[in-house]
Amino acid sequence: MRVVESKEFPGFFVHVSSDIEAERRLEIATPPRPQDLQFVGAVQKMLGKESSPTERSQSVEDYLDRDIHQMFVRKIDPKFLEYVRLRGERTQRSGIGVLFAHGTTSEDGRTWLYQDGDVLTPVQRWINRNDRTHAALLLVVCNADQCDVRVRLTPIFIPDNVVEHGFVSTQDYHYTMLIPGGEEVDDGSIDWHLENIPE
Repeated sequence: MRVVESKEFPGFFVHVSSDIEAERRLEIATPPRPQDLQFVGAVQKMLGKESSPTERSQSVEDYLDRDIHQMFVRKIDPKFLEYVRLRGERTQRSGIGVLFAHGTTSEDGRTWLYQDGDVLTPVQRWINRNDRTHAALLLVVCNADQCDVRVRLTPIFIPDNVVEHGFVSTQDYHYTMLIPGGEEVDDGSIDWHLENIPE
């Protein structure tokens, strides 16, 4: 796993797994077939989604920026990012730490795991290591079983389902922001939280 700072979204520090990095390198090396692009366009039109650009990115970092835009930035209300910025100023932390990896659940169904090569690691362990290093944390890790996590010091964005990958997805998911103490901040309460950021 390596850490890449986003070019398009300064302050997003992406901890990218070797699996995701290898997949993005393969995408760079393998241009899409015209029939694949036509199929994607037809599906997106049917779903009422905007078209993906057909130009190819030239680096893994470009793909990660595209993924962050499609998987998170487009889906989140800017008020949440403003909350992160303001809270970060008060706690003297900045940026968003992103875990970008494939996710699964342990055999007992209770532990959310991320994959880096052949190693499966609890998502909570990554959170614990990064809880005080950024203004917020973001998990771009599939969470099909809707496992819970905890933060002590930092707001965190977690997905509630399988996170979309590739050109198009029919998965229905959204991000929830949890703040220290476990409270869920949603569209109905974000304005209150913006006015009442802890000192």
